[in-house]
Amino acid sequence: MKTNKGEHGVSFGAPDIRALLNTRPGVWLPRAIDISKPIKTQFRQPVSPHNSLINGKPGTQYDWSRFDFSIARIYTNSSPNSDLQAYLKVPFRECGEQVIYNVYPKWQIGDIIWAKEVFYIETSSEEDDPPHDDGRPIRWHEDTIHNDWWWEQPRYKATDDTRAEFKWMPSTRMPRWASRIARTITRQWPERITDISEEDAKLEGVWGFNERYQGVGDLPSDRFARLWDSIYARKGQGWKSGCWVWVTEFI
Repeated sequence: MKTNKGEHGVSFGAPDIRALLNTRPGVWLPRAIDISKPIKTQFRQPVSPHNSLINGKPGTQYDWSRFDFSIARIYTNSSPNSDLQAYLKVPFRECGEQVIYNVYPKWQIGDIIWAKEVFYIETSSEEDDPPHDDGRPIRWHEDTIHNDWWWEQPRYKATDDTRAEFKWMPSTRMPRWASRIARTITRQWPERITDISEEDAKLEGVWGFNERYQGVGDLPSDRFARLWDSIYARKGQGWKSGCWVWVTEFI
């Protein structure tokens, strides 16, 4: 069994952050808006060399173009870390189905996902006291020269007041200490992106939170398809591509 937990930073847009918190802009501490609407508990990403293990080794050690994912199949067995989970059996193009490789998600059950989001770091050079007394992270530093302490505290664009002019930083720049959201991976499996169920589309956080992608008479999967295309269509992995994805479920 795996004993050491890995941690993985994942960038989320503002609608996903609000879905993870089950809240709305300007509402913090998070409180439910409608308890009948599920919060975000799933996350999908295209299967790639960077998030996969092949026969127990990092996918980046292989020439990805030589694998034929068009005829990949789903199996369930122990992963390289002894987690029982679904994985893909993928043929080598030059050998047909005579040479099959096992492709697993690189992340493992029990690992931690921490959310990266658009942010700004406020410091004691701007305020005398930390402005947010709501449980969000704060980091104190000792000023040995002036025999004093100073602090840093994040502001979050997804839920805080955005009318004030701050030099917002992209989510990719967020340090681990400033993240307010961490989730534990409980299950992972592969599927075609178009095979998402209506219930799972809700668990992606699109039902009731991603208003930008809603339409009259939409199903949850319709909203999720538009959200997916807004991120991945330009990369050749849009909804109609039917690409393989790793589904990560967390609590």
